Amino acid sequence: MAFKKEAEEPIKGIMTMKKRLFAGLVIGFFITWITGTAEAIQLTPSSVTGTGTFNNSVSILYNNYIPPEGTLWTTNTVWWYGTSPTFTFDYGMTFHIEDIHLSIDNNDTYRVDYSPDNQNWSELFTIASSYGEIGWGMDTMNTIFGDPEYISQIDFVNPISAQYLRIYATGGDNKYSVGEFQAFGTTPVPEPATMLLFGTGIAGLAGTRLKRRKRISENLTF
Repeated sequence: MAFKKEAEEPIKGIMTMKKRLFAGLVIGFFITWITGTAEAIQLTPSSVTGTGTFNNSVSILYNNYIPPEGTLWTTNTVWWYGTSPTFTFDYGMTFHIEDIHLSIDNNDTYRVDYSPDNQNWSELFTIASSYGEIGWGMDTMNTIFGDPEYISQIDFVNPISAQYLRIYATGGDNKYSVGEFQAFGTTPVPEPATMLLFGTGIAGLAGTRLKRRKRISENLTF
Protein backbone atom coordinates (compact mmCIF):
# COMPACT_ATOMS: atom_id res chain seq x y z
CA MET A 1 0.00 0.00 0.00
CA ALA A 2 2.88 2.31 0.67
CA PHE A 3 4.08 1.86 -2.90
CA LYS A 4 0.60 2.75 -4.20
CA LYS A 5 0.44 5.94 -2.13
CA GLU A 6 3.90 7.01 -3.25
CA ALA A 7 3.01 6.31 -6.88
CA GLU A 8 -0.16 8.43 -6.63
CA GLU A 9 1.78 11.51 -5.52
CA PRO A 10 3.43 12.14 -8.94
CA ILE A 11 0.00 11.71 -10.59
CA LYS A 12 -1.54 14.39 -8.39
CA GLY A 13 1.39 16.63 -9.16
CA ILE A 14 0.95 16.19 -12.91
CA MET A 15 -2.80 16.80 -12.68
CA THR A 16 -2.09 20.04 -10.84
CA MET A 17 0.51 20.98 -13.45
CA LYS A 18 -1.98 20.22 -16.24
CA LYS A 19 -4.61 22.49 -14.68
CA ARG A 20 -2.09 25.29 -14.25
CA LEU A 21 -0.89 24.84 -17.82
CA PHE A 22 -4.42 25.02 -19.17
CA ALA A 23 -5.17 28.13 -17.08
CA GLY A 24 -1.96 29.73 -18.33
CA LEU A 25 -2.91 29.03 -21.93
CA VAL A 26 -6.35 30.60 -21.44
CA ILE A 27 -4.85 33.72 -19.83
CA GLY A 28 -2.20 33.94 -22.54
CA PHE A 29 -4.84 33.62 -25.23
CA PHE A 30 -6.84 36.57 -23.91
CA ILE A 31 -3.74 38.72 -23.38
CA THR A 32 -2.70 38.01 -26.97
CA TRP A 33 -6.21 38.77 -28.19
CA ILE A 34 -6.27 42.12 -26.38
CA THR A 35 -2.80 43.00 -27.70
CA GLY A 36 -3.85 42.05 -31.21
CA THR A 37 -6.75 44.50 -31.13
CA ALA A 38 -4.58 47.41 -29.96
CA GLU A 39 -4.64 50.72 -31.81
CA ALA A 40 -2.22 51.05 -34.71
CA ILE A 41 1.03 52.90 -33.99
CA GLN A 42 3.50 54.65 -36.25
CA LEU A 43 6.07 52.15 -37.47
CA THR A 44 9.77 52.96 -37.54
CA PRO A 45 11.64 51.49 -40.52
CA SER A 46 14.82 49.56 -39.79
CA SER A 47 16.23 50.79 -43.10
CA VAL A 48 15.28 52.85 -46.13
CA THR A 49 16.97 52.46 -49.50
CA GLY A 50 16.70 54.43 -52.72
CA THR A 51 17.51 53.43 -56.28
CA GLY A 52 18.39 55.70 -59.19
CA THR A 53 19.55 59.29 -59.02
CA PHE A 54 17.95 61.59 -56.47
CA ASN A 55 18.83 64.53 -54.24
CA ASN A 56 19.18 64.68 -50.43
CA SER A 57 19.33 61.88 -47.87
CA VAL A 58 16.61 59.23 -47.65
CA SER A 59 16.52 59.92 -43.90
CA ILE A 60 14.33 62.91 -44.78
CA LEU A 61 11.60 60.47 -45.74
CA TYR A 62 11.08 59.29 -42.15
CA ASN A 63 12.30 62.11 -39.90
CA ASN A 64 8.75 62.94 -38.76
CA TYR A 65 8.93 66.38 -40.35
CA ILE A 66 6.12 67.07 -42.79
CA PRO A 67 6.79 70.08 -45.03
CA PRO A 68 3.99 72.65 -44.82
CA GLU A 69 1.61 72.40 -47.73
CA GLY A 70 2.64 74.66 -50.57
CA THR A 71 6.36 74.32 -49.72
CA LEU A 72 8.74 74.41 -52.71
CA TRP A 73 9.16 70.83 -54.02
CA THR A 74 12.94 70.86 -53.42
CA THR A 75 12.84 72.17 -49.83
CA ASN A 76 13.24 69.58 -47.05
CA THR A 77 12.38 66.77 -49.45
CA VAL A 78 13.97 63.98 -51.44
CA TRP A 79 13.55 65.15 -55.03
CA TRP A 80 14.47 63.86 -58.46
CA TYR A 81 13.82 63.94 -62.20
CA GLY A 82 12.30 61.07 -64.18
CA THR A 83 10.45 57.96 -63.03
CA SER A 84 13.41 55.63 -62.38
CA PRO A 85 14.04 56.20 -58.64
CA THR A 86 12.24 54.05 -56.08
CA PHE A 87 12.33 54.20 -52.28
CA THR A 88 11.89 51.05 -50.20
CA PHE A 89 11.06 50.96 -46.49
CA ASP A 90 12.02 47.84 -44.53
CA TYR A 91 10.20 47.57 -41.19
CA GLY A 92 12.26 44.62 -39.94
CA MET A 93 9.31 42.23 -39.53
CA THR A 94 5.80 41.70 -40.82
CA PHE A 95 3.14 44.15 -39.66
CA HIS A 96 -0.54 44.67 -40.34
CA ILE A 97 -0.35 48.00 -42.20
CA GLU A 98 -3.52 50.01 -41.59
CA ASP A 99 -2.77 53.56 -42.73
CA ILE A 100 -0.30 55.68 -44.69
CA HIS A 101 0.51 59.37 -44.16
CA LEU A 102 2.75 61.11 -46.69
CA SER A 103 3.85 64.35 -48.29
CA ILE A 104 4.43 64.55 -52.06
CA ASP A 105 4.73 67.10 -54.86
CA ASN A 106 1.19 68.02 -55.82
CA ASN A 107 0.89 67.72 -59.62
CA ASP A 108 2.35 64.24 -60.16
CA THR A 109 1.30 60.60 -59.98
CA TYR A 110 2.85 58.23 -57.43
CA ARG A 111 2.36 54.58 -56.60
CA VAL A 112 2.78 52.77 -53.27
CA ASP A 113 3.45 49.01 -53.25
CA TYR A 114 3.82 46.46 -50.46
CA SER A 115 5.68 43.16 -50.12
CA PRO A 116 6.23 40.43 -47.51
CA ASP A 117 9.73 39.58 -48.76
CA ASN A 118 11.07 42.43 -50.97
CA GLN A 119 10.61 40.12 -53.98
CA ASN A 120 6.87 39.81 -54.60
CA TRP A 121 5.19 43.20 -54.81
CA SER A 122 1.55 44.25 -55.00
CA GLU A 123 -0.01 47.66 -55.50
CA LEU A 124 -1.44 49.29 -52.40
CA PHE A 125 -2.71 52.46 -54.07
CA THR A 126 -1.93 55.04 -56.74
CA ILE A 127 -1.98 58.78 -56.08
CA ALA A 128 -3.32 60.66 -59.09
CA SER A 129 -2.15 64.18 -59.85
CA SER A 130 -5.72 65.41 -59.27
CA TYR A 131 -5.86 64.22 -55.63
CA GLY A 132 -5.32 66.61 -52.77
CA GLU A 133 -6.24 70.26 -52.45
CA ILE A 134 -2.96 72.08 -53.12
CA GLY A 135 -2.48 73.81 -56.48
CA TRP A 136 1.28 74.23 -56.12
CA GLY A 137 4.11 72.74 -54.08
CA MET A 138 4.08 69.96 -51.50
CA ASP A 139 0.77 68.31 -50.60
CA THR A 140 0.00 66.23 -47.49
CA MET A 141 -2.46 63.34 -47.70
CA ASN A 142 -3.31 60.14 -45.86
CA THR A 143 -5.70 57.20 -45.49
CA ILE A 144 -6.76 58.06 -41.94
CA PHE A 145 -10.53 58.42 -42.05
CA GLY A 146 -11.69 61.62 -40.38
CA ASP A 147 -8.30 63.34 -40.65
CA PRO A 148 -8.29 66.73 -42.46
CA GLU A 149 -5.79 65.32 -44.98
CA TYR A 150 -7.80 62.14 -45.65
CA ILE A 151 -8.04 61.12 -49.33
CA SER A 152 -10.73 58.52 -49.88
CA GLN A 153 -9.35 57.46 -53.29
CA ILE A 154 -6.20 56.02 -51.76
CA ASP A 155 -7.78 54.44 -48.68
CA PHE A 156 -7.57 50.64 -48.45
CA VAL A 157 -10.41 48.90 -46.59
CA ASN A 158 -8.55 45.97 -45.04
CA PRO A 159 -5.10 46.03 -43.41
CA ILE A 160 -2.33 44.43 -45.45
CA SER A 161 0.44 42.19 -44.08
CA ALA A 162 3.85 43.43 -45.17
CA GLN A 163 7.42 44.02 -44.09
CA TYR A 164 8.28 46.28 -47.02
CA LEU A 165 6.69 49.35 -48.58
CA ARG A 166 7.95 51.38 -51.51
CA ILE A 167 6.98 54.57 -53.28
CA TYR A 168 7.88 55.86 -56.73
CA ALA A 169 6.64 58.30 -59.35
CA THR A 170 4.80 57.07 -62.43
CA GLY A 171 4.12 60.29 -64.31
CA GLY A 172 3.69 64.05 -64.17
CA ASP A 173 5.87 67.05 -64.98
CA ASN A 174 9.12 65.04 -64.62
CA LYS A 175 9.92 66.83 -61.36
CA TYR A 176 9.12 64.66 -58.32
CA SER A 177 9.60 64.78 -54.57
CA VAL A 178 8.58 63.11 -51.31
CA GLY A 179 8.77 65.02 -48.05
CA GLU A 180 7.62 62.33 -45.60
CA PHE A 181 6.37 58.74 -45.62
CA GLN A 182 4.75 57.25 -42.52
CA ALA A 183 3.11 53.87 -42.04
CA PHE A 184 0.84 52.86 -39.16
CA GLY A 185 0.08 49.31 -38.11
CA THR A 186 0.10 46.55 -35.53
CA THR A 187 2.10 43.36 -34.96
CA PRO A 188 0.26 40.32 -36.33
CA VAL A 189 -0.95 37.80 -33.73
CA PRO A 190 -2.04 34.16 -34.23
CA GLU A 191 -5.67 33.64 -35.19
CA PRO A 192 -7.94 32.29 -32.41
CA ALA A 193 -8.15 28.91 -34.15
CA THR A 194 -4.37 28.68 -34.22
CA MET A 195 -4.12 29.52 -30.53
CA LEU A 196 -6.72 26.90 -29.64
CA LEU A 197 -4.96 24.30 -31.76
CA PHE A 198 -1.69 25.08 -30.00
CA GLY A 199 -3.37 24.84 -26.60
CA THR A 200 -4.98 21.51 -27.50
CA GLY A 201 -1.61 20.13 -28.54
CA ILE A 202 0.03 21.17 -25.28
CA ALA A 203 -2.85 19.76 -23.23
CA GLY A 204 -2.66 16.52 -25.21
CA LEU A 205 1.05 16.25 -24.51
CA ALA A 206 0.43 16.72 -20.79
CA GLY A 207 -2.32 14.08 -20.95
CA THR A 208 0.03 11.60 -22.59
CA ARG A 209 2.59 12.13 -19.84
CA LEU A 210 -0.17 11.64 -17.24
CA LYS A 211 -1.26 8.32 -18.73
CA ARG A 212 2.34 7.15 -18.87
CA ARG A 213 2.86 7.95 -15.17
CA LYS A 214 -0.44 6.21 -14.31
CA ARG A 215 0.66 3.00 -16.03
CA ILE A 216 3.92 3.09 -14.10
CA SER A 217 2.07 3.51 -10.81
CA GLU A 218 -0.20 0.57 -11.61
CA ASN A 219 2.80 -1.62 -12.25
CA LEU A 220 4.18 -0.68 -8.86
CA THR A 221 0.91 -1.44 -6.99
CA PHE A 222 0.71 -4.73 -5.11
